[in-house]
Amino acid sequence: MATTTTLTMSELIDESLAYLYRVQERPRPAPLNADIDASITTLSVSQSEDQIHVTTVLEYGAELMLVTDVTRSTPDVFTVSRGYADTTAAAHTAASGEGLINPLFPRREIDRKIREFFKGPANVWLPKMESVEDATTADTAHFIELPADCVRVLEVRHYSTTTGKIVHIGNWEMHENLPTADFTTGKALAVSASIYSTDDLYITYQVPHEWTGSGDEADTITLTFGVEDIPTLYAAATMITGRELTRLELDHIEEWNATEAIRQGTPVRYIQQLWQQFYRRIDEARRLQYVPKHRPYRKMPRSLR
Repeated sequence: MATTTTLTMSELIDESLAYLYRVQERPRPAPLNADIDASITTLSVSQSEDQIHVTTVLEYGAELMLVTDVTRSTPDVFTVSRGYADTTAAAHTAASGEGLINPLFPRREIDRKIREFFKGPANVWLPKMESVEDATTADTAHFIELPADCVRVLEVRHYSTTTGKIVHIGNWEMHENLPTADFTTGKALAVSASIYSTDDLYITYQVPHEWTGSGDEADTITLTFGVEDIPTLYAAATMITGRELTRLELDHIEEWNATEAIRQGTPVRYIQQLWQQFYRRIDEARRLQYVPKHRPYRKMPRSLR
């Protein structure tokens, strides 16, 4: 079984911010003077009050607040719109950490980019694999029900009790959309090789990357050794460019006009370096883990029989 490590969403967000901000570029802090719950719409802060005005955006945890009114007093009181920019209003304590003024890269947006990585690119470049053991019941062709989260079968091996060897099996085929009356998950593997009924099959298959938790920064995910920094590189790069850049686009990035760099607010050279580092780490991670080649069963053309 592959060596794995478990990370939290908050850890991945903090690592992404380290790529995005240099020390002197981080937003000004705005610590709360007192605890607030999810329904409170007025608050005061203990520093940087002169930096907060109407339309200023404050960030506390994963929540953004829009300042709609300011009452200058001692201390100043700010009226805010809670759950701004599709974030969720939550309770915050004065001791839980500093708030930020007008963050360029909100934590909630980075959260979305990291989850986006595990929904798409991670399943293509860094597949999560699991294995199941199945005891055969006959010496002829038979079907094996597959788990509901099986995306595709990558490898089928056979442990022979006669020779004591584990060998690869060909002539297998994965079937989907089968009647649930016969196969509960609607997925099954057909193995046509003749196997002794006392022998076992080892089936390696791909499953989606999934988070454990309730959808906040406390969520955890289990990753294969050597890929821990790749999600943070992807999140940082897409936060800067607004979209994913292919390897081909990186080769021609010097052709971007000057207004592109101005609009992004980041030098084109840094954008190129960040995406190059991301793809280099993808290549390195793929060399660290063994991914079986997908060889499904294919019928031989009649002309070749």
